[in-house]
Amino acid sequence: DGVYYKVLNADRLPSTFLSAVRVVRSPAIRETPFQPIVLPSGSPAVSGLSTPPMLKGLVITQPRPELNVVNAMSSPEGEPVLSHWNYELGRVAAFTSDASVWAEEWLGWPGFEAFWSQLSRMIMRPTTSQFMQGEARVEGDRVRLRVEANSDDGKPLNGLATPVVFFSPDGRQTTARLEQTEPGVYEGEVEAGEAGTYVAIVKPNEGGKALAPVILGVNIRENSELRTLRSDRESLVRLAQATGGRVMSLQEPTARAIFDRSGLRPREVATNLWRALLIAAIGVLLLDIATRRVAWDRWISREYGAEMARGAAEAVRDRGVQAAATLGGLRSRHSESTAGTAGTMLTLDEEDAKRLAEAARDRRRAQRIANVAASTRPGDARGEAEVRLEPARDSAADKEGGLLAAKRRAKQRFGEGES
Repeated sequence: DGVYYKVLNADRLPSTFLSAVRVVRSPAIRETPFQPIVLPSGSPAVSGLSTPPMLKGLVITQPRPELNVVNAMSSPEGEPVLSHWNYELGRVAAFTSDASVWAEEWLGWPGFEAFWSQLSRMIMRPTTSQFMQGEARVEGDRVRLRVEANSDDGKPLNGLATPVVFFSPDGRQTTARLEQTEPGVYEGEVEAGEAGTYVAIVKPNEGGKALAPVILGVNIRENSELRTLRSDRESLVRLAQATGGRVMSLQEPTARAIFDRSGLRPREVATNLWRALLIAAIGVLLLDIATRRVAWDRWISREYGAEMARGAAEAVRDRGVQAAATLGGLRSRHSESTAGTAGTMLTLDEEDAKRLAEAARDRRRAQRIANVAASTRPGDARGEAEVRLEPARDSAADKEGGLLAAKRRAKQRFGEGES
């Protein structure tokens, strides 16, 4: 059997191993010829065998202390040579010698084949008898077991000892015993409060003779309401009577008027809304205070101001470039138009410059002669003043009129040339 050591620190593992190690000074095997002794154990493995031949060696072991261990053969010193025991539903056998080198003399022994055949059949899993039938069902928080035992000729077997080993889902074992309730029928209950799979092994025996075991299993569901697989009509009827309901049959839905709701009073349920409205009002109030007191614009400008300013600057810059390009185009067109017109006018002024100057001098000369002649005639003071002022005004007017007339004539000629 192993020993459990609880180690929380990995650094303590070496010291734990040293404390748990047992020093074995004697050799593990002994290769000395010896005569095996068949013990009176009643084991079917050595049943009907004569004295076996010599063995030349074995693995040194110690007898197991369990009561269910059967030592069928041993050495003269008492070491087990053949032992077997039951483990759960099967059997375990240990032969501490071998079947070749150490058992060289056994190979010609007449009982060699019978020995190994009997040992193999003994440790094989026994078949369940068709005359031993069992059932396990869940009843509340308990599992009810039922076994029917009959002999080979069909007669019920009475007075059997029926111990049960019950395994819960977590591996725990519970022992129980079935009681005979009818001829050949044995029943019992085992507590099963947890959900999961339960296994029951019934090991019947008759007068100390072991019979074929019966293996039963049952699965308990997680939810208790799902454990009952059949309808409980009695409970439903009581529920209908207590609540004023009706008990109807699905075989006659029309006659029973299953969907007729006449006579049934509608149910009204009032739900208070003040709690939900109060929570909503508190939330709206907090939002209102937050919008009034918290400077959201600063946060928005700090988080998104740089990006917005960058976008606005790019938009203004694009519009400025477009406006400058448009204005430059207009100016270039205006300059071209003005340059063409001015060139034409300058060309016309140079051609007429002399003629215009001569005409202007002739007019001024004629005007002065006329003024001198008029001054010799008597007149009032107003006429004298007008005569005195007239030359200067006429001189400026003649000068301006000559230029304007020249421009008009030039434009007229330019228009006639184009036409």
